[in-house]
Amino acid sequence: FNADSRADVRDLVLMVNFLEYFDPDTRLQLARKVHGVLRPGGVAVTYAPLLESNGPSPWAAVAYDMLLLVSSFAGEAYTFAQLDTMFQAAGFAPSQCCENLPLVLSRKAPLARRTKRRKLNQLTKRVRSRDVRIRT
Repeated sequence: FNADSRADVRDLVLMVNFLEYFDPDTRLQLARKVHGVLRPGGVAVTYAPLLESNGPSPWAAVAYDMLLLVSSFAGEAYTFAQLDTMFQAAGFAPSQCCENLPLVLSRKAPLARRTKRRKLNQLTKRVRSRDVRIRT
């Protein structure tokens, strides 16, 4: 998708059975694009059958992985840990997995502290440029 404009900013991006059709490098690029279009505090929601990292996986996830194997060039199902690692590499905070649902929530970190600090620094520079002393 083309989302290079800063005017195209979202609070939520929903991806249903989408990322698993791409190879890992393309998934990471897409996750970075999603991170770029989300507002601070925005959420990327990923819905797809997740494989278990230890122990047997749900039959739906295994069947979906088989479907991806025969219907796509590079697609494969993934575990929550793989998805979380990818989203963190794209700049997201640690992801959360919903119980009893193959739903993963990845949040873009809010910029509240940085914004407040930046505004304070700007104010300090303006005041100092007027040769006024302030106590910090």
